[in-house]
Amino acid sequence: MAYQTIRDLVRHIRSLHHRLRDAVREAQARAEDSEDTEDERSALLLSVIDEHESALERAVELAEQEGGDRVLDTWLQFDPNAQTERALRQGNSAASMSRHELLTHVLETDNAIIRLYELVQGSSGSPSVQSFFASLRQIEDSAVRRAARIELEARDV
Repeated sequence: MAYQTIRDLVRHIRSLHHRLRDAVREAQARAEDSEDTEDERSALLLSVIDEHESALERAVELAEQEGGDRVLDTWLQFDPNAQTERALRQGNSAASMSRHELLTHVLETDNAIIRLYELVQGSSGSPSVQSFFASLRQIEDSAVRRAARIELEARDV
């Protein structure tokens, strides 16, 4: 079993989002260097990740305002499944991916995060913790839908 605070978990997920954003920016820079015409999709994906990060930050700020540090300093005991852990660790290799691989990776990572949020939400007996993770899941769901649209549009081209 793993133990960590909600604040630690959120910090880890934010770090993962930052690595994904950096990988998308690198892919965008490579596309600009090669005069790739798919630059718009990279810009859209960057927009999704940036908006997603801003929404996550607002959710954390709201949790701090509503409950002080009570929710964020709650200790969690959970055993995330291997698939979720693998997806959360793969953010480190995203920089070398092709644009299509990167779009797929963003979707897989966000889906793994959703599963993690569901796991934590379902294992908590605290209504405030459950509410916090429900709001994080909604943020993640929105990002997944937007990234999926970008992926589908890329396949149509």
